[in-house]
Amino acid sequence: MYGTEKGNDVYELPTYFADRTFVYEQVCRQGRLALYCQTHKVAAVQRYEVVRIRIRAAHTWPNGSQTPEHEAYPSPESWGRDGWTFYTQEAATKHMTALAIAQAFSALREVEEASRQ
Repeated sequence: MYGTEKGNDVYELPTYFADRTFVYEQVCRQGRLALYCQTHKVAAVQRYEVVRIRIRAAHTWPNGSQTPEHEAYPSPESWGRDGWTFYTQEAATKHMTALAIAQAFSALREVEEASRQ
């Protein structure tokens, strides 16, 4: 858990989790980028997923229960934009590195533009 600029606590994406079909284990993380190993529960086939971690806002459900602000895996609809699947860890690592470099250059450009104003 960590704090945001608003002072809210954000629950971090787990380093290990499972759904009905797969087990996911975080291999590495850099900021809001993460690489997970996805293992099929029955066939034991492994794939690697690179994800841009999203922050989901707190939500109050119709029954009154609340879900706090938290990090989240990309939705299936955003796959290809915020999440990618690779057959090898090497390919996934290369993609994650390229995304991290692109983010760093983008942040640098923003700082440079702000300093010109």
